[in-house]
Amino acid sequence: MIRVEHDALWQSGGEEAVTIRGVAAAAATTTPTVYSYYADREALLTALRTLAFQRFSAHLAKSRDFPDTCVRHLEFCTSHPRDYELLYGRSLDGACHSGSAKGRDRTIHHPYRARRRR
Repeated sequence: MIRVEHDALWQSGGEEAVTIRGVAAAAATTTPTVYSYYADREALLTALRTLAFQRFSAHLAKSRDFPDTCVRHLEFCTSHPRDYELLYGRSLDGACHSGSAKGRDRTIHHPYRARRRR
C-alpha cells in the first residue's frame, strides 16, 4: 500500500509532494511504518525511479525497430510526464505535466512516423 501511495503522490504533485509524512498520511499509517520500508526520502525517490524505469522499459519493449523505439521514447514523455521527469530530470518540453499544459496540444510531432504512414 505504501508503494502505491508514494507513486500516487509523485504522479499528482511531483517531487515536492513526496515526503515521509505525506506518504504515511496517504497510506493511513505512521511515519515509523514508512521508515521501516524506506530509510529516508531519497530511498522513496529511488523506489519511484525503479518503478518509473519499469514502466519505461515496458513501453519501449513493444517497439518494432529502432525508429519506433525513438518514437516511443518521445511518446513516453507525453503519456507518463512525471515518470519522464523522474528519469530525466524534467519533461521533454519542460511543461508536460497534467495541469501545466492546460489548453495546449500536448502531442509531440513525430516526423518519422508521419513520413512512414504516407
